[in-house]
Amino acid sequence: MDEWIEWNWVRLLNMDALLFQRDDIKSPSLRIFIFHHAGGSHFIYKSWVPFFPDNWDVCLVEYPGRGINAEHKLIDDIPLLAQRLLSQLTPYVDEPFIFFGHSMGALVAYEITQLLRDHHLPQPIWLGVSGRANPGFRPEFKRHLLADEALKRELYRLGGVPDSLDRFPDLWDTFLPLIRNDLKAVENWRGGSSHVKLSIPISTFCADCDPLISQHDIRKWKEFSCGNTCHHDFEGDHFYFFENEELLVSLIVKDVRASLLDTEKSTLAKDTKVWTAEIDSD
Repeated sequence: MDEWIEWNWVRLLNMDALLFQRDDIKSPSLRIFIFHHAGGSHFIYKSWVPFFPDNWDVCLVEYPGRGINAEHKLIDDIPLLAQRLLSQLTPYVDEPFIFFGHSMGALVAYEITQLLRDHHLPQPIWLGVSGRANPGFRPEFKRHLLADEALKRELYRLGGVPDSLDRFPDLWDTFLPLIRNDLKAVENWRGGSSHVKLSIPISTFCADCDPLISQHDIRKWKEFSCGNTCHHDFEGDHFYFFENEELLVSLIVKDVRASLLDTEKSTLAKDTKVWTAEIDSD
């Protein structure tokens, strides 16, 4: 399976962002874009791919300044990052698509959804947000301002950083500027004045021991969409999905299919009303 994950991918973009896409999907029924967390990369999410339906086109987005895209400058501002990604992703919204983002990725996905609306472009038919409080949340603790050693301790506390990293100081030298950049982007983000309530369904995913957010704060995402909202609880910390990949993907698929079914029912109801009105007018 690891060999399949490693080689059945094509690198679509090579500018300021990367998009990794399965190359065995000819006529996808749906396209999902997955946006990674602060300090992360697309690579962590590649193991999710086999759990998605075979006819879903899974696209993993990589932000500038990391991985094989390290030659490009880091962006420490969510709106600027969203603008950069929008220009790269626009050619690939020709099929029905959805967004999923974890932590920082949730904000990036939300910001791009707003931009798509502003530019009168197709919007995702569903938004999944994981490990991130609602857009109205304002963090008081600025982790990106911590000294290096304090930031290291905080990252260990949050999880997602292997204990063995201390044996490789050169890796810390590379990782700390990256995570500090991303934390700055997240902690300084404020919703734009042009933001409006979304009209799409939102699903939220959160762990019971996440030190960054509360169940109360993530459930408030329902205030930012006129569509249906659904919430899922997990056991674990901020990186609960490391132990729950298959379950998480199954819930994503379940919620998306339910949303599609609701949309079909709504469309059918509207068509029925129009058809009835036309008959009555005759």
